[in-house]
Amino acid sequence: MGKKSRDKGASFEREVVGAFKAADIHAERRAPLQANSAIADGDVVADGIGMIECKRRKNGFSLIYDAMQGNDAVVIRSDRKPALIVFELSDFLAREGRQ
Repeated sequence: MGKKSRDKGASFEREVVGAFKAADIHAERRAPLQANSAIADGDVVADGIGMIECKRRKNGFSLIYDAMQGNDAVVIRSDRKPALIVFELSDFLAREGRQ
């Protein structure tokens, strides 16, 4: 991974931690994995939620954002995988009564 990609990911992780902290939820970034580590834990850990993997793409999630137009959430699922619910982080924090 190049420095630019690594910096972009770290910046997004700090942004996510900041959003949780602003909502009075303790969260922290985890140390980057060692290159030889086989354990793939999340990037951020937050109280009451657990491990959170943070992904940021220029346009890689455009289908999800398109589906969100006019909706509060989107449920997605790949074949033979569990369903996931996607909604805005700010909406999640507001539903928790923390914002």
